[in-house]
Amino acid sequence: MANESVCPFGPQLQHYWSRLSPLEQRMQIDVEGLYSLAQQSIMDQITTLIPGETAIDAFCGVGGSAIGLARAGKQVISIDSDAKRIAMARHNAALFEVEDRIEFRVGDTLKILPTLRADAIFLDPPWGGPDYSKQAKFHLKDFSPDGTTLLELSLDRATQVIIRIPRNFEMSELSPYDGTFNLTENYLNQKLMHYTAYFSNWFHATQTNQSNRLKNNARITGKPSRPE
Repeated sequence: MANESVCPFGPQLQHYWSRLSPLEQRMQIDVEGLYSLAQQSIMDQITTLIPGETAIDAFCGVGGSAIGLARAGKQVISIDSDAKRIAMARHNAALFEVEDRIEFRVGDTLKILPTLRADAIFLDPPWGGPDYSKQAKFHLKDFSPDGTTLLELSLDRATQVIIRIPRNFEMSELSPYDGTFNLTENYLNQKLMHYTAYFSNWFHATQTNQSNRLKNNARITGKPSRPE
């Protein structure tokens, strides 16, 4: 159920604030962090389908994704170019008692990512703020940095690459990539929030077993990326 405490950033952002759990409302957060936060209830859906022991969170922000990955038992490297946001994320990781599972790095993801390898890479690049929803279709080029660059940089550096994508995303743009991908629908309070695309051979091997556990939250919708 939505939390009805008053948003500290004003009534225009109340609907974002009301989505947060009581613990999330204690996080250090700014306006951008509020509307872009990967909430733990959704991260719980996403991480169910991420194998392995190590993960890279390529866009830390205030720490929602890194915290979710760490809560799922991963050792995480989380990157952000803004030292202030890394400081907020570090505080928030301690709030969730997972600070010992996350290594925070300040720097440019496009420069740091090529130096790393992990079992999984989680991509959640900025969508351009709330106005993304006004676009008829959201494209890979609309991510910042460019989504094509991020995927091509990541796909040979991890067993699985995961990218969070908006509801209005042009899905056909994912089809040229080698291997296979599947999608889940991610819901909060029975509302579709976004999709998550998983690139890996592992996903297909476990899809059937996982789908029963996901059916009340994240719904598997995707097919192999190469059309027949």
